[in-house]
Amino acid sequence: MKVLELAEEEEDNMDGKKTNNFKSRLPRLTTAELNDTEPTDIHHRRLLVRASDSKIPMHARTLEHLRLLQHTNALPSIPSSSRNTDRSSRRRKSRVSNFLVKSKNLIKITGKELIRFPMEIFEIPGIENLILSPEREACLSFKLPRLPKEIGKMTDLKSLILDTNELEELPIEINKLQNLETLVLSNNNLETLPDQFRQLNSLTDLHLANNRFVDFPHEICHLPKLKFLDLSDNRLEELASEIWLLSSTLVSLLLVYNELRKLPITFSSLSSLKTLWLGHNKLTKLPEDFGDLTKLEWNIEPCSANIDQNPLERPPLDICQRGVSAIRRYFEELEILERNKKSSRRQKQKTKRK
Repeated sequence: MKVLELAEEEEDNMDGKKTNNFKSRLPRLTTAELNDTEPTDIHHRRLLVRASDSKIPMHARTLEHLRLLQHTNALPSIPSSSRNTDRSSRRRKSRVSNFLVKSKNLIKITGKELIRFPMEIFEIPGIENLILSPEREACLSFKLPRLPKEIGKMTDLKSLILDTNELEELPIEINKLQNLETLVLSNNNLETLPDQFRQLNSLTDLHLANNRFVDFPHEICHLPKLKFLDLSDNRLEELASEIWLLSSTLVSLLLVYNELRKLPITFSSLSSLKTLWLGHNKLTKLPEDFGDLTKLEWNIEPCSANIDQNPLERPPLDICQRGVSAIRRYFEELEILERNKKSSRRQKQKTKRK
């Protein structure tokens, strides 16, 4: 398998201090190392932790090391669309090969290279994993300002890691990544997704935490294989009513730290949900058929992110904290109580007529 890595070992800041502006309020998720793992395992990578705490192994080498590898024929050749061997063409190829390390079907770009990497990397065939992320805390001053439209040429991609950059939009060409399974866009400045985003038919894991979404991206509801969705730490006020379209696939939904005031009536149609984080929102009530989410693991794995820090009244927070079965009993008892009240009122009206 082809494995390519494009990275530059960065030094700490000149004054020896590290920036501390990259911290997450969210609980740590599982972290899977890229070492000797299949590409499909990359989605377990923890996104919202300080870059310095990341357990992802650093395969990056110094530039001198990479150049030594180049002279020992350890670097793959770069395909060219023509046989043009002029001086500028040779210079471009040399620049790319200076950063390529043959080890996995991966291209990894970090540090300074994020703002000046060679566009020729998008021409390399067979790449399944692409990482364009500062990764380390010392590199946070170097971020990707935009994702080039040439990303659409990398049609073999299965995993695309773009967290902790300055992306404000995605190119419409992203819809050409029909093999993409994992897309990581956390810690950016996104407010919307392009309409073509719904055409990512193979996408199973989508990370959008810590962006600037106020409106729930409707395009997400049309992803036929989506299993994991993280929209934590945004500004969402409500969810899309068509979220029910994800009912047969969505297993994990993380919405902690938003501005949600209510859930749509269709929310309880998400019958495959096992993990649901609704903590730190502004919810005052839950849908009456919330108890239909029988696979939800709230009572098996209690977590403050589940529902805590909401001004809940119907049902009260202490009942929600006991799990889905307690919520279901609450609404069943409430229904019986309201039915009895209606019956009592009808009886009084009959008595008055007599």
